[in-house]
Amino acid sequence: MLPLSDLVSNTRLQADISTTTSDWAASNLNLAQSFPVIDSHIHLWPASGSPFGRGYGIQDYLATSAGVDVPGFVFIETNRQVGTQADVTQAAKQPLDEIKFLRRIVEGHPQDGDRFVANHSRLLLGMVPWAPIDRGVKGFEEYMIEAEKAAGPLAWTRVKGFRYLLQSIRTKDQFSSLVLSDPVVEILRSFTAKGRNFIFEVGVDQRSGGVWQLETAADMIQKVRAGVEEAKKVTFILGKCTPRSIESMH
Repeated sequence: MLPLSDLVSNTRLQADISTTTSDWAASNLNLAQSFPVIDSHIHLWPASGSPFGRGYGIQDYLATSAGVDVPGFVFIETNRQVGTQADVTQAAKQPLDEIKFLRRIVEGHPQDGDRFVANHSRLLLGMVPWAPIDRGVKGFEEYMIEAEKAAGPLAWTRVKGFRYLLQSIRTKDQFSSLVLSDPVVEILRSFTAKGRNFIFEVGVDQRSGGVWQLETAADMIQKVRAGVEEAKKVTFILGKCTPRSIESMH
């Protein structure tokens, strides 16, 4: 296992900075007002099928970020629930519906409860929906076909990568057996093959799940990138590793 102290020097990780906490926003408002901010991690959801009750759309986001110059943002998958059916279109109905919601934003066609207007399309610079790295290569490729159909050609150009919330796996053996498996390695390597150029967001939570999640994810990254030419190495985004959480490990 890769020691935590070697994580940054031995693994090319890109940490995303998110404006998701009110404490951060309050203490850094003056700084944020001084230059444009591309928000690299936001969540939106329509009222229909919402896991949180009412919808939260771009109109709500702009109200929350009022006073800060936000020329655009990157959407990250929002707590979509996945079934166990063999048919990926049934099992992944919620993630596919989420992509259809994003398509409506890109194409400027809001439905009741979407909480955006047509010209908000320009703000959605990229999106990182869910993808099933746990269903084997065949299941993953079947999903990719359906995801591209759901997005349509215009919105598909704004898909920059995918994520899978590994943080929910709370046992080391189960976590390792998935992320270090040959099918997962093959799936992640395909992110920069077949004409693709996708990133993978590493959804771990070392604060509540344990530091071992981060260390095992680093092992996964090394395994995926080992022996691959530089231009074809997949980029991994570490989504929940802030300076404060890193400091808490020492």
